Amino acid sequence: MKPQTLAIFIIGIISISVSIYLGFTYEKSTFMKSCKIEMAKQFANSKLKANIQDVEWTCETMYINNGKLN
Repeated sequence: MKPQTLAIFIIGIISISVSIYLGFTYEKSTFMKSCKIEMAKQFANSKLKANIQDVEWTCETMYINNGKLN
């Protein structure tokens, strides 16, 4: 394989990998942002108090479980 062909192949693989990574990162950040907003609304309407770590943990768990808490 020529060095030029190898370089193009490697750059292509890196580009695809970066695109996939950024896609997943954007999806997660969008989910986390909307989840935190919804959780803040729910806690504002109730008498319960929650700290930011609890909300982040809950949203992270929901993201891992495809939107379900358990």
